[in-house]
Amino acid sequence: MEYFHYEFPGQKLVLIGTEKEQIIKTMEYYSARYGVGNIVIPTENQIRNILKIDIGCSFPPKVNDQSFTAEVRDNVSFEIYSNAFYYVRFLSDNYDKINEKGSFRYRRGELFKFDTGLKAWGVYLLPKYIMEGLREYNFDQHEAQVIEWLKGGDGGMQTLRGKPK
Repeated sequence: MEYFHYEFPGQKLVLIGTEKEQIIKTMEYYSARYGVGNIVIPTENQIRNILKIDIGCSFPPKVNDQSFTAEVRDNVSFEIYSNAFYYVRFLSDNYDKINEKGSFRYRRGELFKFDTGLKAWGVYLLPKYIMEGLREYNFDQHEAQVIEWLKGGDGGMQTLRGKPK
C-alpha cells in the first residue's frame, strides 16, 4: 500500500492518505467548513510519499515504560501508552459512528480525526484503511498488561476512565 503525507503549515496537523486526492479533498473540507483564509489547498506536488507511519498516543503524564506497539497495517504502527489504551480502543470502535447531528463524529472530509493526546505529537487525519486496521487489531492481547500498569498509577487516568476491574 502506498501512503501520502501532508502537514498543515504551522500546525501539528498531519494528513495521511492512501491517495493524494483524499488529502486535497480534506483540506477543501476545512476551507469550506471554516472559511478561514489561511487554509491553503496543497497541490499534488506538495503531498509527499511516506514509507512508514509511526503514531504515538498518550495523555499527560506519559509513562515511558508503559506502552506497546500495535502494527495495524503494513508499515503503519501505533505506539500506545497505557493511559491512552481505552481511548484508542474506543476510537477504533467508533470512528465511523454518526453523532446526534447526523454526521460522522470523527470524519473530516475524506479522512478521520485521530488525536494523539499530546500536543507535541499533534493530530492526525487518517484514511479509512488505517482506521479499519486499528478496529481489526486485537487489543485484548494487551489488556491484562495495561490493567497492571494502570493499577500502579498513571497520574490520575484511572479516575478519568474508571478503575479497571
